[in-house]
Amino acid sequence: MDVTASLEAAKLAKQEDICIKHHRIIYSLIDEVKGMLNSKVNQDKVNYVQRGQGMVKNVFRIKGLKNAQKVVAGVNVTKGKFNKNFTYKIIRNG
Repeated sequence: MDVTASLEAAKLAKQEDICIKHHRIIYSLIDEVKGMLNSKVNQDKVNYVQRGQGMVKNVFRIKGLKNAQKVVAGVNVTKGKFNKNFTYKIIRNG
């Protein structure tokens, strides 16, 4: 934060058509990135298909790569089927 790019880095960024932005406060950076991501992602284009339904019985926290914590849910499938290749959307109290 509050650091400017060197002259060489600025020239290379210009040649590669890369935008360098300067922020003094981290919150303004976070707000800008959120705005950029929201403008790129169009929520209307996301389609969900319900392939199954289940009840979460237990939640396990495990250490993954580089000690990053991951959450794994033990689920009792009540309708349809689950597959490890699916992407899931969790609906609480639904």
